Amino acid sequence: MLTAIGTILAVVIVRDGDTPQPVPTAVATQVVASVTAVPTPERTATPEQTPKAKPTAVAGDDWPPTRDAYTVILASKTTRSEAKAVAGEARGDLPGVGVLRSDAHPSLRAGYWVAYSGAFDTRAPANQNAADARAIGFPSAYVRWVQGR
Repeated sequence: MLTAIGTILAVVIVRDGDTPQPVPTAVATQVVASVTAVPTPERTATPEQTPKAKPTAVAGDDWPPTRDAYTVILASKTTRSEAKAVAGEARGDLPGVGVLRSDAHPSLRAGYWVAYSGAFDTRAPANQNAADARAIGFPSAYVRWVQGR
């Protein structure tokens, strides 16, 4: 706590007849100020960010869970049964035919069941597979990179 004391000297003018006469008067004033210490908040450690979990497996998704590769998209459908029907048409004529759920693969547009063919490390064999797929009746076949789950 801090205390400050000040003294103020005032001059009071008193009338004595017609001639004003200054009369010194001492006035004591005490000023009290208090300061309260505010505690500084302790620094807390920043919580470590936990890594985002990869998308979980989806029932009916045939794509190898940890495989990142090029594939040929034969068709994208809104239901698994539609995608399985397309995959069934390609099975036997194209390699590695399966069905995957696009939501489980960050490199694909979410919301579809996808009939696919193959999992290739490089784009060249995937391009050839896409050409083969178009030649046997899948005119919309195209190559896409697929990230595992």
